[in-house]
Amino acid sequence: MKKRFKTNKISTKKIIIAALLSAITCVVTFAIRVPVPATQGYINIGDSIIFLCGALLGPVIGFVAGGLGSCLADVFSGYVFWAPFTLIIKGLEGFVTGIIVYLAKKFNLNKYLFAFIAMLLGGIVCITGYFIASVIIYRSAAAAWFGVIGDLIQISVSLVLGMLLTVSISNINGIEKLIGENNLPAEAKKIKTPKLEKNKPDDVQSGKSIQDEYVEN
Repeated sequence: MKKRFKTNKISTKKIIIAALLSAITCVVTFAIRVPVPATQGYINIGDSIIFLCGALLGPVIGFVAGGLGSCLADVFSGYVFWAPFTLIIKGLEGFVTGIIVYLAKKFNLNKYLFAFIAMLLGGIVCITGYFIASVIIYRSAAAAWFGVIGDLIQISVSLVLGMLLTVSISNINGIEKLIGENNLPAEAKKIKTPKLEKNKPDDVQSGKSIQDEYVEN
């Protein structure tokens, strides 16, 4: 019964964190925008938060925060026609970042090196996704290639910011209690469990003997 309650508690915490980070992603994406007339889109630094979510909180929250937060930013910015593509592309960006960092931690590899690699690959997913989306929307490879230039700038800046945020936050004392045990490096999970004593306490034994004596009487 206690185990089930604990699992629900963790799930609720993860949902709250995912919702909060989705809102942060939306705000950061919406707050700093540089319009790109050729693609009717805009350059932003919201990817830095997506990289952070994937690296610290795993692929699921990376997908939710990246996809939902960025999608809402498109809607609020007036780029509604980009929103469905953004939901998938940014979601995959956060998922790819998260799954690579998760595997690196599982095999006890250099977490910061693989965080950089994960963000780089996540950025490639983002650039490729928006290139394909631009071709579908505008049916013009020229406009799509022009958009790649802006995406390269956006991902480069966001990658640097994402790494700085990831390194800084991961070194905060007690952060593991917030992000959960599954996202910690392998060596941090080796927690010693207290050994149970084989012999029962004297008060328990005495209590049992008193009960037996009462039943006999």
